[in-house]
Amino acid sequence: MGRRILIFGIVLFCSTAFAQQGVDFMTSGGGADQNLWETISSDSGSTTADTTTDTLTVSGGGTVSTKISGDILTITGAAGAAAAGGADTQIQFNDSGVIGGAGAFVYTKGTGNVYMGQDAHIVGNITVTGAGSNTQILFNDGTIEGDTNLVFNKTTNTLTTDHIVATAGLEVNGDVVPANLAGLNHHLRFNLVDPNALFDTDETFCIWPQTDAAVTITQIEVTLDADPAKELAVDLMYANVFIAHPSAVIIDDLTTTSGTTSISSGFDNANVPANKAVFIRLDGDPDSNITQANYDITYDYD
Repeated sequence: MGRRILIFGIVLFCSTAFAQQGVDFMTSGGGADQNLWETISSDSGSTTADTTTDTLTVSGGGTVSTKISGDILTITGAAGAAAAGGADTQIQFNDSGVIGGAGAFVYTKGTGNVYMGQDAHIVGNITVTGAGSNTQILFNDGTIEGDTNLVFNKTTNTLTTDHIVATAGLEVNGDVVPANLAGLNHHLRFNLVDPNALFDTDETFCIWPQTDAAVTITQIEVTLDADPAKELAVDLMYANVFIAHPSAVIIDDLTTTSGTTSISSGFDNANVPANKAVFIRLDGDPDSNITQANYDITYDYD
């Protein structure tokens, strides 16, 4: 049994080795009263201390580094690069929990363009920068463009443009403002009854007192009620006003052949400016056997 020694009023226990090696103090309590980690585990593997002075080393790897300063252990890591999905230039997205790509969803870094080969479903507003200006309708001109001649006013629901070319019909729901639609055929249809008697009264007859805009004559059809011995000689003309016909210009000669005329090209002057009077002129006394002369003049606005 160890001997008790009193040093400055403190009671200690000493061993029987006191005589040979000096004072050999024994501690009482210690490890049995402490909570200590016996085993350290990780995602892969575990370890236990196998010596009284064993060392646990925390080491980094890849983009992870470790540092101890005082009582603080710092572990620093950077996000690693995941394997890309799809092919080059394809935009990455979550494809059932993995990174995927698709040929219909591509980004070109050199141009900054995003390509979508299918329909795009957009919830909310889409803002297009660098294309047209406010109220201009956008269209494909190799790139998305706008033009001052194609404008939509959302307050009045009004579309403004220079002209519309309808190649397969034009359907309009609602009121139609009688504007001058370019490329849309219009007709001047009229009948001269008894041209011979009309010639005795006057040789010129107005069919349009004043054009409301510039027009182009595209087709003329003339049909008499019979094949006369003497063909009907008529000029289609325009002038500044109908009275006295100042600055008169011949649009074309409408003289019939075998009682008919059909003209679709080669006009003397097919373009009639705005604010002009359009009329016909009988060139000579018509055959008295002609009782009717039917005219169909097709034009469109410029």
